[in-house]
Amino acid sequence: MHKVIAIACLLLTASATWATEPPQARDERLTVELFAEHPNIMTPTGLAVASDGRVFVAESHTHFRPDDYDGPAADRILIFEDSDGDGRADKRTIFHEGFTHVMDIEFCYDGSLYVATRRDIHRMRDTDGDDKADEVTRLVWLDTEGDYPHNGLSGLAFDFDGGLNFGLGENLGAPYTLNGTDGTQLSGGGEGGSTYHVQSDGTKLRRVSTGWWNPYGMCVDGFGRVFGTDNDPGASPPCRLIQVVEGGNYGYEYRYGRTGLHPLIGWQGEIPGTLPMISGTGEAPCAIVAYEADALPKEYLDNLFVPCWADHRVERYTVTQQDEKGLVDVDRDTLIEGSDDFRPVGIDVAPDGTVYISDWVSSSYSLHKQGRIWRIKPKDMPKAQSTSAKASRPRAVPPHRTPSLKELTELLTQHGDPLLIHMGLARLSERLRQSDASKANTNGGLAVLLAARRNDKMSRYFAASQLRPFLDATNPDTRFVAVKWIADDKLIDYRPDLERMLDSSDLDYRLFRAVAAAIDRLDDKEPSDQPSEKLLLAKINDADAPTAIRSLCLRMIAPDAKGLKLGDLIELTSHPDPELRLEAVRTLANHPASRRIETLVELATDIEQPNAVRAAAILGLATSDESKVDLLLKIANGEEASLRDEALRSLVGSQLTENQKDSLLKLAKGDPSVSDSVNRVLQQPRGTRPDQDNTGAWRQLLTEEGDAVAGRRVFFGTKVGTCSQCHTIDGRGSAVGPDLSKIRQRVASEGIEWLLETILQPSKQMAPQYTPWQIVTNDGKTLIGLPRRKGGNQEAYLGIDGKEFSVKKPDIAFHREMPTSIMPEGLLQNLTLQELNDLLAFIVAGER
Repeated sequence: MHKVIAIACLLLTASATWATEPPQARDERLTVELFAEHPNIMTPTGLAVASDGRVFVAESHTHFRPDDYDGPAADRILIFEDSDGDGRADKRTIFHEGFTHVMDIEFCYDGSLYVATRRDIHRMRDTDGDDKADEVTRLVWLDTEGDYPHNGLSGLAFDFDGGLNFGLGENLGAPYTLNGTDGTQLSGGGEGGSTYHVQSDGTKLRRVSTGWWNPYGMCVDGFGRVFGTDNDPGASPPCRLIQVVEGGNYGYEYRYGRTGLHPLIGWQGEIPGTLPMISGTGEAPCAIVAYEADALPKEYLDNLFVPCWADHRVERYTVTQQDEKGLVDVDRDTLIEGSDDFRPVGIDVAPDGTVYISDWVSSSYSLHKQGRIWRIKPKDMPKAQSTSAKASRPRAVPPHRTPSLKELTELLTQHGDPLLIHMGLARLSERLRQSDASKANTNGGLAVLLAARRNDKMSRYFAASQLRPFLDATNPDTRFVAVKWIADDKLIDYRPDLERMLDSSDLDYRLFRAVAAAIDRLDDKEPSDQPSEKLLLAKINDADAPTAIRSLCLRMIAPDAKGLKLGDLIELTSHPDPELRLEAVRTLANHPASRRIETLVELATDIEQPNAVRAAAILGLATSDESKVDLLLKIANGEEASLRDEALRSLVGSQLTENQKDSLLKLAKGDPSVSDSVNRVLQQPRGTRPDQDNTGAWRQLLTEEGDAVAGRRVFFGTKVGTCSQCHTIDGRGSAVGPDLSKIRQRVASEGIEWLLETILQPSKQMAPQYTPWQIVTNDGKTLIGLPRRKGGNQEAYLGIDGKEFSVKKPDIAFHREMPTSIMPEGLLQNLTLQELNDLLAFIVAGER
């Protein structure tokens, strides 16, 4: 029997302070009970339950310690016990005191407690049974100048062989060396966060995966699969739930900045050779545990539970594994949710199957002497329970065959299963030969390049002299990977090749950004998410540059850029190349100078201009004053259908005289095909449309005759369509909602019905980063925005105008996720059937 040294003044009894409202379980069969709270537990971080049911909790006294803080000088690990079985802790023991920045704790199968601080991992043992850690052994340690409290070591999780998984955050990009007890040293600096594996004695240290921001929590489930939570992805939420695989790269690299928007990083496996998340999570996921017990209802078995500190909830993920798929699928839900003072951090499953959670309580990162421990249990607790997950054994996961080079090439081309591709590349890298460098321009070029990157010997060979052919490959993904390799490793000898690429007429939006970013890195410039205005202007004004590149740069530059002179832009509207001329007109239409209207009128009425140029000019007139109504009416009464349709769209919302209304009525009478457009201008009743939730009926309205060129004008319309106010495609638009540049790939796999449903019912499925939040301030203001960052002393959101705003946390009365998307329903109701067909055709086709 354990000898408990109870501190009399801290005997834990019911008190008035325990009257706080507990978090609420979504499942009415469950209840949440307070197990302990301040002053008996203050600012807790990691939590672990021993095999005898005692609850060990790390108590922080060093995490952003205020100057006037009078608490203990170092972090403590406390033991809480419920000796009388009433569900509340009544004994507390100080197991250890003395560490700085304790982040996580975890029990090994032999009963040892492992502790991760920001800089070290220690094994702690109580050899004489007095509930004191009398044997403390450092097993892993970090040599670095980085000292931010919670982006170092964390995420402890033992596998079934007794090995320890753990994570290291991005460390603010500072150089580091990670050390094991056998002399193993692993160094890095700007690659982002990584996960590692080490034996329980600190030997055989190795890196398992990289491309994280901060792998703050990790767990191993009953199948032996490893999962982790990636905490705080800068300006590119959501935080991520990741299935950890050997050699996995999850896309983020600190060397390319903290916004998460740089062209050389990715979050969802969009960069060849990287793996996607299996789900987004709520904000600030601090831990994760696999539920492998049977106290909770049976459908909770094998679920993953994730405490989300900033969103005041513990999320639940139901995991399914398809036989022919590598990565698992998950369904996300809420397990429990609390008020603003519920800030869950650590989590573990007790031997009786109940779940314990540590609660930081306050939104303040600084120490504040508050804290709680909660327990989730069934309302009708069964008398007998199974052992905890730590006593279970791994179950079989279906094996996956390694594909051949031909099959691997097909998988890469067709965006096949990410894990199968990853496994195939790992196997290919083992048998790669120098002669494979000649395959740059073959279908297998991308697979060869990705495999070479994983083989140390071949990587050096390729980097030294073999990347040039891959820069000229026909596959844009192959070229992208070669460019990124040059940037990652700062291969300065290839700089002239990158400069040459900037004048390649076949560069697309993604590749141009990547090349520009790579040159910046070779030149030791600070990372930037977009090419510099200086570079864009230089290409736009370079008469010798390919017109395709000049057009691309016009698309990327902000129309109100200071260096973009109105005279230069007007001159380009008469360029002999039709694509460059068209892009110049599109940019001119959004230029802030009022003198642009005169040129747009000239272009709109010039019958020598291509209809696409004239239509783009008419689109630009939609924001002009009422003096252009007669001109638009004249164009609407012309014979060219594309110009007529654009003029009618530009007239929407205009104040019309009776004569002007009569002119439109006469037009509709003579040409019934425009009656719907005319009624829209006149605000007259229009034909009935299917209900928003009847996707099938809307699908029947579609034809195969959509005009993508016309659909582009609907997408970028200022009065009709207006999609670009929230979305971008290939460089143009506003980045409030998802970038639609690659949506055609999803439409190809899921069908046009999926796209239709997404537009018709935008609230049906909202990714966490696009789920709006309502923020009500203490002075009564109500704000709506998409989450960006919730750490520190303020919360940042992206407003529906595309501009970021911040609110100080003390000024927030309450905030909540909204059930409705900021994308309004009924957008398609305002379109004619032809516009609907045209718009979908453009979204699927993208810019050309």
